[in-house]
Amino acid sequence: MSVQRATVLAIDDDRAQLNALRRIAQRDERIELLAADNAIDGMLQLATTRPDVVVMDIFMPGLDGIEACRRIRSTPETRDVRVVLMSAGLTSELESLARDAGASDVLAKPLTADTLAAIARNDRDAQPAPAEHAVELSAPPTQVRGADVLVQMLADAGVEVVFGLPGGAISPVHDALLDSNIRVITTRHEAGAMFAAAGYARSTGKLGVVAVTSGPGALNALTGSRRRGATAFPCCSSSAKCRARSTARACCKTARRTGCRSSK
Repeated sequence: MSVQRATVLAIDDDRAQLNALRRIAQRDERIELLAADNAIDGMLQLATTRPDVVVMDIFMPGLDGIEACRRIRSTPETRDVRVVLMSAGLTSELESLARDAGASDVLAKPLTADTLAAIARNDRDAQPAPAEHAVELSAPPTQVRGADVLVQMLADAGVEVVFGLPGGAISPVHDALLDSNIRVITTRHEAGAMFAAAGYARSTGKLGVVAVTSGPGALNALTGSRRRGATAFPCCSSSAKCRARSTARACCKTARRTGCRSSK
């Protein structure tokens, strides 16, 4: 028996919120999630995909959620699409502005799995009501981790596979990799990750990328790094910052001697 899926278009400049919604949708076969990180791209997707409901943040740079909602309602092709606006700084005044703009519902962030499922089913009774005593807040700043920036740079460079061993200070990078389309291959030893990256680079001609933790992890990877210097295959190793400056300095000096380009 096939399950009828509801298409939800999520528009939010907060990547952490979008990633959380993607994880929820992956576990719920009733939800097909589309995503955009700004209102302009979201409205373009809306015009081409015609989702069942749009879930949109209010505070976004450029075109905010309230103005985007007004434009959706003023366009004949999209005026019937349900629009749910959300905000972490929700107040009664902000809710009133959102409803005046044509929002079907106004909810407080972050959204839970049950809330997203209720939105997809158009089950208003299951959706939590906005907080009555919310405190007036300014637009929350978008927080981007250094790990997210690093992974995005790898993706922009065309990296398809990353080898490594998660744990310790490198864990945020491996967590960010889970939210990307980059394949992660874990090994039992950091040297093994470097050797695997060597084989990958040598057989494909593509960049072999290794992500290991600081201290012993980086040192263990140097065995494979030395091998890289001998065979001259394209390789990039990434390690988290060591706590002791002297240890970090020693790791970097050793990496330069072996010919491996390392990023901390």
